[in-house]
Amino acid sequence: MSEEPVGIPRIKVRIEGLSDIVFGLALSIGSLILIGTRPQAPVDLVGDIALFVFSFLLVVVSWFLYTRVMSVLPVEVGSALILNVVLLMCVALEPYTLYVLATSQTIPLLTWTSFAYGLDVGLIYVALGGLARILLTEAKRPGSALRVHPVILKSFKRTMRMEFFLGALFVVSALPFFWVLTPIGYLRFDVWYLSVGVVFFYWPRRGRAEKAQ
Repeated sequence: MSEEPVGIPRIKVRIEGLSDIVFGLALSIGSLILIGTRPQAPVDLVGDIALFVFSFLLVVVSWFLYTRVMSVLPVEVGSALILNVVLLMCVALEPYTLYVLATSQTIPLLTWTSFAYGLDVGLIYVALGGLARILLTEAKRPGSALRVHPVILKSFKRTMRMEFFLGALFVVSALPFFWVLTPIGYLRFDVWYLSVGVVFFYWPRRGRAEKAQ
């Protein structure tokens, strides 16, 4: 009985430490990809920077959402541990799929790479939503050690909806239907850019928490 409380926090520390490394590497590799890309025209430079900013914001937002949940969830229980592994695997794959996407020279390769990138990012958000779901379930479980203010729980619930919506948005965008050319680019990419507006709309704000009180 005395060894269990010691073992559980030790597991959590290792997982959170690994997550910090993976998220940090994802950001670093993204910067290296930008350095290794040699634009041939001003429009290529703008496109490369826009792609990097998109990837950077995606990783940073994912890291913030992840640490926000794990700062409240005291232990990795059951499926939470699996979701941690899936999340870190997808975050680690994001720079690679982004690199192939940015350097694709043919339409078939660009098609399949964008398909893989959409699925990868979609799984990141689905895993984040799953972790938030576990937190809400644990907080409502009778006898749970979690003591979270109802206003904070409402904020987590709103964030969970955003994460599942974004996950579905990216996964659905990987369907062949979205690989069509529009006046402003491929529809699949347009859907990805739409996700920025979704994050801004759902992002937790102090004013919303005060109104909820």
